[in-house]
Amino acid sequence: MDTSRCTMISDYHSLTREAVIKLLEQKDAELKDKDAELKDKDAELKDKDAELKDKDAELKDKDAELKDKDAELKDKDAELKDKDAELERKSRRILELERMVYGRRSEKRLPESACDWTGTLFEEQWAKEGSLAQVEALPIIKEIKQQAGQRRASRRTIRPSGKGTAYASYVPENIERQVTEIYPEGYDAERMVIIGHDRSEHLCLRPSSFYVRVEDRVICRLKEARPTDAKVDILEAPLKKQAVDCFADASLLAEIITAKFAYHQPEYRQCACWKELGVNIPTSTVNSWVHDAADALYPLYKIQTKQILQSPYLQVDETSVQVADRKGKTRKGYLWGVRDAMHSQGVFFHWKDGSRSGAVADELFKGYQVPHSLTGMRPTAGLRTFRA
Repeated sequence: MDTSRCTMISDYHSLTREAVIKLLEQKDAELKDKDAELKDKDAELKDKDAELKDKDAELKDKDAELKDKDAELKDKDAELKDKDAELERKSRRILELERMVYGRRSEKRLPESACDWTGTLFEEQWAKEGSLAQVEALPIIKEIKQQAGQRRASRRTIRPSGKGTAYASYVPENIERQVTEIYPEGYDAERMVIIGHDRSEHLCLRPSSFYVRVEDRVICRLKEARPTDAKVDILEAPLKKQAVDCFADASLLAEIITAKFAYHQPEYRQCACWKELGVNIPTSTVNSWVHDAADALYPLYKIQTKQILQSPYLQVDETSVQVADRKGKTRKGYLWGVRDAMHSQGVFFHWKDGSRSGAVADELFKGYQVPHSLTGMRPTAGLRTFRA
């Protein structure tokens, strides 16, 4: 006999009626709580089951969508294959037509009917598309012949008409010519007469050279003046000042700036070329001349800027440049280019510490007004890109 059960029964016998009722009520409340908990779990499982069903339906929809896309891709693939085959047929047809035009004389005769277009090159394709080939072939051949004729005509026009004039297409007519008359051995001017000239021409180049322009300003006085006179009038020619106060003349400064910015020849390379001519100028000196010239030309830059900003239609873009303002390394900066697209008055470049932010554009185009005729245009719409 189970002793624990006997002990529990004996404990119940020792309880009063009210205690047993209270104990039963507690048990009943515990069962109700567990029943409610089970119901909640059951509801939660039902919700998860519904969610799984929705996900399953969504996956089925996606699967159907993928199948549709797969079918669409297959259709496009088939279409591309058809187009590739058509392109290959046309390429082979063009090759055949070029062979007829540029080939031997026996191959240039066109077939009289569409049935005669069959051959090993096109196999049975000519027979299937004989009518189309007959319609398309003649215009293509005509166009090829016209292009060939134009090429031959252009070659005839460029071809030199006489001896010694092969460079007439790239040398100006007003170029300086130095003529040296060479007489044959045994020529006698008293007994012979010149009946013609046989000329040959060669393009020559004078190497660049330096020279020093000396301004000798004369100082003078009257002959009658004596050193003991209280006042002696002395005359001296005024000093002509350059825009850039340096040893380099304006002609040399123009050559340096043009070679540097128009032909991308650095200053140290120019100095190396000049060294071969016997003039050894330090690169630092040339660089200071360039900076001084830029300062002197700055008023012209402001005038150009003001003139371009008066245009009703501007084209603006920034370009990246490498800036060497740090020791031992460079950084990426941006140079703003502004072009007058309406009147073609030129372009100017704006630099603001290498920045491409919208604040630079706001400062650059501050006060820019669009004419009433172009009020529909939005000249600053593209600046959102730089503010981003």
